[in-house]
Amino acid sequence: MATPDSQSTSKAARSTVKTPKPRKTSAAPAPVPQKQYVLDTNVLLHDPTSLYRFEEHDVYIPLVVLEELDRHKKGTADIARNARQVTRQLDTILLDGSMEEGFSLSGASNGVATGRLYFRSAEDCETADKLPALEQDKADNQILACAMCLLKTHGNTVLVTKDINLRVKALACDIPAQDYRSDKVLSDEDVLPPGFMRVDEDFWTTYQDTDATFWRRDGRQYTTINIKLPVNSFLTEDLGKGRTRIWRVESHTAHESIVYSTLGPLDDRDTMVTARNDEQVMALNLLRDMDVDCVALLGQAGTGKTLLALAAGMEQVKQGKYQGVLVTRATVPMGEDIGYVPGTEEEKMNAWLGGSLRDTFTALGISTDPRQNKHGVPPAALVEMASMSFMRGRSFQGKYIIIDEAQNLTVRQMRALLTRVGEGTKVVLAGNLSQVDSPYLDEGSSGLAWAVKCLQDWEHAGHLILSQGERSRLATFIEEVADRNDQH
Repeated sequence: MATPDSQSTSKAARSTVKTPKPRKTSAAPAPVPQKQYVLDTNVLLHDPTSLYRFEEHDVYIPLVVLEELDRHKKGTADIARNARQVTRQLDTILLDGSMEEGFSLSGASNGVATGRLYFRSAEDCETADKLPALEQDKADNQILACAMCLLKTHGNTVLVTKDINLRVKALACDIPAQDYRSDKVLSDEDVLPPGFMRVDEDFWTTYQDTDATFWRRDGRQYTTINIKLPVNSFLTEDLGKGRTRIWRVESHTAHESIVYSTLGPLDDRDTMVTARNDEQVMALNLLRDMDVDCVALLGQAGTGKTLLALAAGMEQVKQGKYQGVLVTRATVPMGEDIGYVPGTEEEKMNAWLGGSLRDTFTALGISTDPRQNKHGVPPAALVEMASMSFMRGRSFQGKYIIIDEAQNLTVRQMRALLTRVGEGTKVVLAGNLSQVDSPYLDEGSSGLAWAVKCLQDWEHAGHLILSQGERSRLATFIEEVADRNDQH
C-alpha cells in the first residue's frame, strides 16, 4: 500500500492497472452420481465429524450402530468422548427432517455436507436370505444386511468401515466397501475466524478509494478502507524483500473500517521476548495493549501461545502495570488419568503447570536464582499458580491472568472465570480447539470457542489463531506433514 509520501504515485499505478484477459471457459464437469454411504460404528468412534465428510451424498446409520455408541459413551477415554460427541451431533441434526424423508446435514455442518442422514433397521430389510452363512444377530452382520438392502433398492451404495474383516465379508457378498480415510481433525480455523488477513496490492485496489487520505494521530498512520472488518483484527501486507507492514483495525461502520499501521513490539522497553514472525508480532501487540482486557491466542502446538503470554505479562508486571501474573488451567488429563495428586494447592497445580512454566522460563532465559538469570527477577516473585477450583467468590484486581489449555473449559467455567475479573486486570486465554481432552466437550461446545465468539468485535478484546510453529524444526516438520496428510 502507498505511504503518504507516495500517494500520488500509487494513484497513477492504480489507474493504469491492466484488465486481466478472461479465462477460457471449459465444459462443466459431469455431475457425480449421488451415493449412499453406510457407516460402521468404528468410523464414528474414530472421527466424530465423519457424518459431515461425504459432501453431497447421503449417509445411513443402522440402528445397531446407535446401540453400540450407547455402550461406548461411558468413561473418560477418547473413545467414550467421541461416542458422546456423535450423540450430541445427532441431537442437532434431528431438528431438521423426519425419519421418512431423512435429516438435512447442511445446517449442522454449516453447508459442508449437503446430503441427508437416514436411519435403518436390519429388520426392515428383506435380505436375510442373502446372508445364510452369517449369524443374523451379530452387529456387523446387521450392518452388512442394511448395506445389502440399500444396494438392492437404491444401487450405488458403499459400506464404510475400518474393520478389515467386515470389508472382506462385504466384498464376498458383492457389496462395495472401503476404509475411512477422511479423518481430518478440526482445526481452530474450522470453528473461528483467524483474527488476521493477508492482503496484497489487489486488496487496496478493490477496497480503498483512489482519493483515500492518510492522517497521523498519536504517532500512528491511519487510513480508511471500504470493508467492514472486526475491531482489533489485523491485515498483513507483504512489501517484498522479507518486509511486512501490519495494519490493525481500530473501528468500523457498516461499510468501512479505520485501520492504522503498527510497527510491532520493537521499542525502548525492557522486553523479555522478541517476535519471530508476523503472527507473534500481532499477538504481542494485543498482549502489550493496556486498552485490551481480554486476548485469546489459539493455534497448533509450538506457536508460542503460552510463552508470549507469560513473557508479556512478566514484562508489564516489572513495569508496574500489573500487580502480578496468575496462571491457571483446567485440570483435565490427556488420555488416561494417573490418579490422585498429593500436596497443597500449589503442589497440586505444580503437577499440572510446573513443567510448562519451567520450560517457558528456560526458553526466556529465566532462572529461579535471580543472580543467574539475565532479567534479574525470580519468577516466583512475579508468577502465581492457582487452581480454578477455589476461584469462585474471588475478585482479581490489577492482575495479569493466563488461562492455559482453555479449550478444556466448559462454557459455565469460562463464564465464571471471566466474571471474576476486576478493574485493571487483563485475561489471556491460550488453547487449541483440536486438542480438547475433556470427555464432555468438543470443538464447538468448548468454553474457549464460546468466549472468542462472545468477545469478537468488542473494542477491548481481540483474538488470533497462530499457525507458524517456532518450537523446533522437528515439531514444525511433524505439523506440516500431518496437515498435508489431513488434506488428502
